[in-house]
Amino acid sequence: MSFELLDFINGLITEETQDLPASQLVAETDPKYLPTDERVNRFRSITHSVISAHRKTRLNEYRSIYAAYKKQDSLYHRALISLPASVEQVFKQIVNVVTSGGDTVPKGWTMAHREEVSGKDNDEELKKIWVRMYMLGLIEDERAS
Repeated sequence: MSFELLDFINGLITEETQDLPASQLVAETDPKYLPTDERVNRFRSITHSVISAHRKTRLNEYRSIYAAYKKQDSLYHRALISLPASVEQVFKQIVNVVTSGGDTVPKGWTMAHREEVSGKDNDEELKKIWVRMYMLGLIEDERAS
């Protein structure tokens, strides 16, 4: 149940209560008309068990959705798995792609660098470039050969 629904119900109860005469309010709040502690505890336990059952169902549902998501063989995931261990290999493969076109830069090169910031020359940036180039199909997975 959402908080908006609870607020709406509380608002209706408040409106109804404000219109009642004081004598009726006193009569309706008399302890003999209120539920016993046993009934309140029973209702609380029923509510708790229903809520926990729904939580378990939702949790299992989302676990299965997450497991299916993890099993997806996405291009990005394959690129991360194929990423060479050494930065030298990463750099070598990038240079091979850039120089393979002779005097021209490969068509996907600008796409691989569309969000690059100049002045960055660290290893992580090289790896990001490699992953993008792999995803564009400029670098082949050597393990698949």
